[in-house]
Amino acid sequence: NYLGNSVATNGKTVVAGANGHNNFQGAAYVFAEPGGGWGNMTQTAELTSSDGRGSDGFGFSSAISGNTVVEGAANARRGNGAAYVFAKPAGGWSSMTQTAELLAPNAVQFDGFGQSAGISGNAIVIGAPGVTVGSNQLQGAAYVFVKPVTGWKNSSRAMELTASDGAASDNFAVSVAISGSTFAGGAPKSATPGSAYVYGP
Repeated sequence: NYLGNSVATNGKTVVAGANGHNNFQGAAYVFAEPGGGWGNMTQTAELTSSDGRGSDGFGFSSAISGNTVVEGAANARRGNGAAYVFAKPAGGWSSMTQTAELLAPNAVQFDGFGQSAGISGNAIVIGAPGVTVGSNQLQGAAYVFVKPVTGWKNSSRAMELTASDGAASDNFAVSVAISGSTFAGGAPKSATPGSAYVYGP
């Protein structure tokens, strides 16, 4: 199942991705701390995608902020990638499919959209380290989605972030993190020791 391939935590809630579940369709599991404290336990809820298929890799990346979970599936939609948003129901976490599905603008197969994910408040960032920028193959890009006033909905509207000195095979956004209005993306790079890029207001 590859449970734990990705993990994220917020307060008393832990989410763990299992991208190998069900022939690599993938799943994620939410664990809410019991009243008596953490102990050996099974999941509180299982999260899956409504359009899931074998080899999607759902759960390869996981992020959580408050009552919202994000799961990346870089091979979903026949390799175009997707990210899935789950909003905690009023009655508490229970097994469910996504509240919303986020897609890359102008998605291209094998861009790796969903390989990394981050969330802070009303902003979600999704990494796509395989994106071609200009003529630079595998330079990579990150996409920032902002929560609509009416709540998370299916969307492919996002701000694209790239590195000003980006080059081919940098794989920018293979890792991402966000806190408030500050975003960071990692770029292992093939020609240098690698870099991390920070974006802020």
